[in-house]
Amino acid sequence: MPPSRHSTGSSCPAPSGAQFPLIQLAKIDCVRGPQVIESEDTFLVGYVLFDKKPGYAEVDVVEQADAYLKEKIASGELYMPTGVSFNFAGTYENQVRSKKKLMVVLPLALFIIFMILYLQFRSVVTTGLVFTGILVAWAGGFIMIWFYAQPWFLDWNVFGTSMRELFQAHPINLSVAIWVGVRHFSASPRTTASWWPLT
Repeated sequence: MPPSRHSTGSSCPAPSGAQFPLIQLAKIDCVRGPQVIESEDTFLVGYVLFDKKPGYAEVDVVEQADAYLKEKIASGELYMPTGVSFNFAGTYENQVRSKKKLMVVLPLALFIIFMILYLQFRSVVTTGLVFTGILVAWAGGFIMIWFYAQPWFLDWNVFGTSMRELFQAHPINLSVAIWVGVRHFSASPRTTASWWPLT
């Protein structure tokens, strides 16, 4: 309600029944405020939604933004009041957690595969030769990823159909999906924005 309506038309009843203008009891100003007030872990929180530029990985963008903000806070250019902090959240967190798990699961899986091959062939040399097939498969996957980033790769048409569009050839950032499915070379070009809560 505008201040003019408060000051001229609104009134407050007294115990005696008399009416007092509200402007005599309080000063009311109309100001713009937050549309929604939310809390998380008993703290007030505000969200800032941002997206990344094309060609950048989500984790790299968050790490660069975090380093930039901390640098500004350390230099005094950005003031953070007492009790106020910032934290990044979003889909990139899934990749960070998965990366930590892969650092344990992947070496363990490779060791188990090596031991299974060794129990089958009973020879370290033969097991090593068979085991190199995994490295060759990985190398082929990463080479194909490099090819997809080259503008000349599949740059021709067949019956009026662009091969780059047909095979969705475009630069691909390494992610958990790439590490897990590198042998199958499957990745999604779309990403989801991250949230920046202020707590």
